[in-house]
Amino acid sequence: MSGGFVGQSVSKAFHAVRPTLPSNLVQRIAQYVGAKIPSPNLAVDVGCGTGLSTMKLAEGVTSNKWVGMDISETQIEEAKRQHADKKIEFLVHNSDKGLPFGDGEVDLITVVQAAHWLNLDVFFKECERVLRPGGVVALCAYGIVRPIVPGLNDEQNRSLTKLIRKLNDDLQVAGFWETNRERLVNDYNDVNLPFADQLVYREDAEIFLQKQSTISDFLNYIDSWSALTNSKNDTQGLRAEFER
Repeated sequence: MSGGFVGQSVSKAFHAVRPTLPSNLVQRIAQYVGAKIPSPNLAVDVGCGTGLSTMKLAEGVTSNKWVGMDISETQIEEAKRQHADKKIEFLVHNSDKGLPFGDGEVDLITVVQAAHWLNLDVFFKECERVLRPGGVVALCAYGIVRPIVPGLNDEQNRSLTKLIRKLNDDLQVAGFWETNRERLVNDYNDVNLPFADQLVYREDAEIFLQKQSTISDFLNYIDSWSALTNSKNDTQGLRAEFER
């Protein structure tokens, strides 16, 4: 759970440049939850990082209480700083040691861009324990982002995407990506959900993540990859390619 995001400067940069959930995806989650549980009491965002997903979800999915949790102290510190005016509880917790809730106490559990950090055997067993009948688990993720730079043609933008994919692959070969990240690369296709009632969206044309940014901010987003943090490297070489 965000184990590669340690340090105040890393957490501040993470919050500044990471994208958040598309509104129409949040709406679909809200509709699905509403059909199961009309008046949710407790919703939990596991691996919440700096609360970007938690805030977006809390705005669109009504619940009496929202809790965001993450293993990283600095991520939670930044979440509390960024969302101090919101009625969301943020706490430091390692979900691989269980979820700190009673049996049947939780209505909704979300995991956004973090399921590959979790011990899913432990996590799913805990979900079955803490969720009330009809409770919902929502796993959300996005793959490698694709830059579209105004003023460049399609071929030039595709070339930039290839550069980013090459950096990603080089980090993988060098062993700087976490082993379980393969789940994310495979769009969670290898994750077996132990729930009879499932609704899966993969590569839905109506759901896409979009964020406007400068090239500098985009490269700062790449710098926020946990593999670059693990490698103690940065994107200076990639920046030079973008500036050419």
